[in-house]
Amino acid sequence: DHRIGRDHTPSKHEAITRAVRQARAEAEVMASAAGGTLGPVIMLQSRGGSTRSLGGGALYAARSAPSSAPVESGLLTITGSVEITFAFEPN
Repeated sequence: DHRIGRDHTPSKHEAITRAVRQARAEAEVMASAAGGTLGPVIMLQSRGGSTRSLGGGALYAARSAPSSAPVESGLLTITGSVEITFAFEPN
């Protein structure tokens, strides 16, 4: 459920999970290209990500208006961003 005003924690966790998987995949490609493999994670940090609503001006105005006011639908974007440092193990 991605409606405005709802708890988006599960969606944020999914976005962070995807960000970690993507970061690992990219790091594996770089390590392989450099002639090695990834070692253990040395540092792992969430960079916050964001929750953004497009069309939010109309939604904000509708929240402050009487309940019979029409509300435009909008797009809610939830992102996750991580920074991971892996050890590099040469072959």
